[in-house]
Amino acid sequence: MQLGSFADVTCSMSARDTACSRWLLRSAVRRYQLSIFQRPWSPPPAGTLLRSIVAKGDAQDLPYPDNMFDAVVCGYGLLHVPEPDRALAEMYRVLRPGGRVAISVWERPSPANGFGLILGTVKAHGRVDVPLPHGPDFFQFGDPEDMKAALAQVDFSDVAATTVAQTLLLKTATGLVNLALQGGVRIRALLLAQDSAALSAINVAVAEGVDQLFRNGDRFRVPMPAILGSGVKPRQ
Repeated sequence: MQLGSFADVTCSMSARDTACSRWLLRSAVRRYQLSIFQRPWSPPPAGTLLRSIVAKGDAQDLPYPDNMFDAVVCGYGLLHVPEPDRALAEMYRVLRPGGRVAISVWERPSPANGFGLILGTVKAHGRVDVPLPHGPDFFQFGDPEDMKAALAQVDFSDVAATTVAQTLLLKTATGLVNLALQGGVRIRALLLAQDSAALSAINVAVAEGVDQLFRNGDRFRVPMPAILGSGVKPRQ
């Protein structure tokens, strides 16, 4: 899935990614020879030519001036911030008039996708009322209409949202829970909050579900669809 193409990003444009995983950071550093700044960002001296900068900051309080970027992309980050409306407002603020935003989130759980299988199994064999870090409903933007409404509320125009089919290819039926434990955030916290007996039962039940629902020859094809939304900051 190409967030950049959805935001009409080209090489001559300045773009801001407000959510970047450690894996993406490592890949970007190697490929593009980026510099990582973990201190607050400040404008470079006049005349400085910058190829790329990766800066650590708060998506709800971006350390950039108004109207700075041609495009903003946010890959699976909006669903993790405590106040997503503030993050959306900040994306709007730092965009230049006419600039575009592109945001991806996970589609809501259903019996036909991986999140639905995991969360349904947790409800059946464990507990969902466990302490988790403060955050919004993980799937509050998980259908196209909700995504469009959120973008329009921040005054983006030409809003659009679509479901993007994605498939997780696994070698083993146990791989879905293993990936959630290794790479998840809130869902990882939910699984780790279960007692050992419940977590064992969840592992077994999810593996059985993957085998029954998603087997494809000697592999497993697990649907993990996303919602991809975009909008434009109106020209003054």
